[in-house]
Order: sequence, then C-alpha cells, then structure tokens
Amino acid sequence: MEGRYPCRTESWAAFTERVLSARASLGVHQPGDAVAVFTSATPISIWVAASLGVSNGHIMRLAGAMYNTAVTTLRLRGDDLMLFTFNGVAHLADPRLRTFR
Repeated sequence: MEGRYPCRTESWAAFTERVLSARASLGVHQPGDAVAVFTSATPISIWVAASLGVSNGHIMRLAGAMYNTAVTTLRLRGDDLMLFTFNGVAHLADPRLRTFR
C-alpha cells in the first residue's frame, strides 16, 4: 500500500486511482438519479474511505468487515461524497446467509 517494494502488477496507488476515477463517469447522470454499482469489498472500501477521509492503512479493515452481498449507500453532490449506509444486510433475513468475504 505504501509503495515501498517493487510490484510487477498494478500498484496500490494505481488501483486506488482507477477505482476512484469511476467518479468521473457519474457526471453523466442528473441530480436525483440513482445508480447501482456492483463490485467487491475492496473498491467499496476505497470509496467509503474517500468519503470519510480515512487513510490507506485502514481501507483493508473496512474491506475485512464487509459481508458478502452487503449494501452500502454513498451520495455524490457536486464534489462532496457522503456515506449514508455501510455493510447493510437487511435483505438477508436468514442469519446463516450473512457470510464474510
């Protein structure tokens, strides 16, 4: 994450930048539009961290706490990214279905 070691694949910084660059594509939507994004725990955690101003070192803690199929709600108003819900599993009535990533 800190880039201290050489990497043959995409660096953490490049991955984070790529994930957050998806924000630009949201500009084609009108205010009030709802957009659903389906992805894995780490990209969701990157966006949540960006909304809260959390450092890279804590992103994996967020990812590790996420349930499979959890719902997270973020709102973008202009340049302001706001977290409304994180890791919701109300759609999983049976607790046995609530598994971690």
